[in-house]
Amino acid sequence: MKTTICLLGLLWLSACSSKPEEINVSELETPCEHLEAVEQIMDAVIETKDGKEKLELSDDSRKRLQLLENKINEIEKSAKDKNFNRADAEACPNFKAVKDKAAKAGNF
Repeated sequence: MKTTICLLGLLWLSACSSKPEEINVSELETPCEHLEAVEQIMDAVIETKDGKEKLELSDDSRKRLQLLENKINEIEKSAKDKNFNRADAEACPNFKAVKDKAAKAGNF
């Protein structure tokens, strides 16, 4: 039992430590998995922008935003290729949170 709990804890930590720009899109299978990946990216965009406009950011931050934008495009293409639509995304429990985060992230 103790070993199982430790193993689950390690898996959780490793899952949380991966960078959103390194998400393996080919492993996303459901509409909700795609939306969860988008949510991770939105969190990273908000954190990277830190309330600043793109021109106010460092070169490293602007490069990261570009990587995140590329990953969003890759996720959108994957969802489209799998014939997922907005209604599929709206059925996911985190849809409203992702929508709100996307509005907060703004253009990047």
